[in-house]
Amino acid sequence: ALSFPAVVATILWPIMQLADSLLIPMRMQMAGFSPAIIREGLGHLGMALTLAQFPNVVTVALATSLVPAISEAWALQSKKLVRHRSQEALRIALIFGIPSCAALFVLGEPLSQLLFGYGQVVAPLRILCFGAISLGLIQASTGILQGLGDMLIPVRNLAFGVVVKFALNYFLLAHPDFGMLGAAWGTTVGWAVIAVLNFLSVVHRVGKAISLRHSLLYPGVATVFSSLWMYLCQDTLIYFVPNSAASSFALLSGLILYFLLLMITGSLTERDVHLLPVIGKPLANSLYTWGFLRR
Repeated sequence: ALSFPAVVATILWPIMQLADSLLIPMRMQMAGFSPAIIREGLGHLGMALTLAQFPNVVTVALATSLVPAISEAWALQSKKLVRHRSQEALRIALIFGIPSCAALFVLGEPLSQLLFGYGQVVAPLRILCFGAISLGLIQASTGILQGLGDMLIPVRNLAFGVVVKFALNYFLLAHPDFGMLGAAWGTTVGWAVIAVLNFLSVVHRVGKAISLRHSLLYPGVATVFSSLWMYLCQDTLIYFVPNSAASSFALLSGLILYFLLLMITGSLTERDVHLLPVIGKPLANSLYTWGFLRR
């Protein structure tokens, strides 16, 4: 049971990708797309999916650690502690998901060119990037629900999302105006359905599940400023340095700006930084020592 969130996170993608592999060739051929275009589009879609899913490595670790933490609070019959830990989990998911979405949207083309050598990946990526928010919420909310002993609710919600995914794929892939982008929309909406259903299930169990100020307002404002910075950096530096250097600097400096703004507002704490893989603990200790982070 303790590993269930990680298992769900592992099987979610193959199930969604199965829907793609079954429907994409059939429906796009019916719309008149050639096999060559379909193969090329499938490649671009797979690359975009890889980029869209990558930022959620943090929330996968969070989901796994959440189950014992929530179970402990539930065993103590402390509703207040359950609510607090649930709010913290969803806040962290949004803190990492919102800027990931923005960075992939703003820098999608140069990052696609840098990592894969295909700038065309940006078309499905700018749709799938919104899934970065949904994926974080799915993983965090799944951990919460499993910690509360609701083993079947996330599976039920997953099933609804897969049905939506299949339905949208079926209709959009055969539409000439969508084509392969229909699969990107189907995946993104499918993820969103799962995230919303999971979130509503958490609210039903624990009550108020997020702090609007620290989970949405501050991260949203910080994302706007960092996105503008990334866009201006990329747009300016490209005239002076190679595209790869411009996009790398824009991404890194934009993320630093984002997290600095969250530290200033108190929306990012030492415990949050601890969740980062490999560098989390030493980085959190250093930032706390220097006075950037609160406990």
